[in-house]
This record gives sequence, C-alpha cells and structure tokens, in this order.
Amino acid sequence: MSPDEKAWQAVRSRIALAARRAGRDPAAVELLAVSKAQPAAKVRAAYAQGQRAFGENYVQEASLKSGQLSDLSDIEWHLIGPLQSNKTRLAAALFEWVQSIDRLKTAERLSAARDAHAAPLNVCVQVNISGERSKSGVAPADALALARAVSRLPSLALRGFMGIAEEMGDILDFEFEDLCGRGARDTSEHKDEARHKPHGVLPGFLSGVGSPRPLSARLQGVGAIGKGVVTPRWRGGPP
Repeated sequence: MSPDEKAWQAVRSRIALAARRAGRDPAAVELLAVSKAQPAAKVRAAYAQGQRAFGENYVQEASLKSGQLSDLSDIEWHLIGPLQSNKTRLAAALFEWVQSIDRLKTAERLSAARDAHAAPLNVCVQVNISGERSKSGVAPADALALARAVSRLPSLALRGFMGIAEEMGDILDFEFEDLCGRGARDTSEHKDEARHKPHGVLPGFLSGVGSPRPLSARLQGVGAIGKGVVTPRWRGGPP
C-alpha cells in the first residue's frame, strides 16, 4: 500500500470514529482534502482512492490543476482562501464552492460573474471564531447579518459557515455550533428569499484547527478539511 493510500484510509477511519461517537452516519460527513501547494499528480492519486472534493487557496493554482485534471469529470473544486477582486470572474466559473466569503462585496461580485445558466455557486460565510488578527473572516457578531444578505443574492447558494481558528476549545466549539443553529433559524425565517434549504443546523466547516475536535462530526452536512489526504500531515476535522 502506497503512502497516499495509507494517508487517505487513516483519515477516513478517523472520520468514521468521530461520526460514530456523535451518533452520525460516517457516509454523511464529506471530506474536503486540502490540495493547495500540492502537484496535480498528488490530487490524482487521492482521486483514485475515492476522494472528490479538493480545497485550494489560490485561484490561479486551482485553474492550472483543473486544466491538468480535466479528464476527472466529477472532481469538485473548493476555494478556501481569500478571493482577490481581479480573480472573481475566473473563480465564479472554476469553483463549485467558495468557502471564504467575509464581505458582501465579494459575494455580490461572484453572483454577478456566475453564468446564469450554471448551477448556483455554493458559498460559505467565513467566520474568524477566535478573533485572531492574522486570520481572515467576519467577526461572529456580524456573521448572521452577512449570511442573510448573501442568501438573497441570485446565482449563489448559501451552504453554511466556515470557521477559522488556530485552536478550538470547548467554549469556541459551543459558540460556533450555536452560531450555526442560529443561522439556520434566522435563514429559515427568510426561506422565501434564501438560496439554500435549512436543515435545523446550518452546516459548519472548521479550518486551521490546531487540535482536532469532535465538533465537525456533530454539525449536520459538515465537510471535514483533511490535509493528511495529500500530505503526510493531518490538520483539522474530527479526532
């Protein structure tokens, strides 16, 4: 078994364990493999193991890999890094998901640039949970207002919050889960205007977590970000 195969199976095993502890079906937890700074060959190897969703930080790098892997028709590209305004049109055409919305202007540009005949672009509001200056993302207190505004834009489908924090403790875990729950209730009240269908808990996504926590498996529809799929090191997601 190759190192890539071992890494992928180890990550899936950890997700399955976390899901069972949370009383969830492991198949309901999607793994997002962070492929930034990795060659297309590594992505192809992970794809061969069954991985389909890949996260990239830079639009230009993702565009290059997308071209190199164009024969993989069901691969799914997620933008998890900041979006520069001059890359909006390319991002709107390239990605299935943009998880780094922290300003309404960014969402408005994506909405305007998305092909009207294409499926709505899946987006997440990025939240700086711990308030670190080095992290991007909207403040938790402003997240619901931004989510409500984003949900009303055409050509976008609001899918949840993406939480950014270096370390996640029990208090931050609770606050982020509570934010997701309040987000679902808030957007349910505006469901005629919203572009997503609430499921009781607005999905939450964790990134940059210093020590893995079980929160990812508790949130509905969550995508666990697993860097260990394409590199020897695991960072983030379930324990």
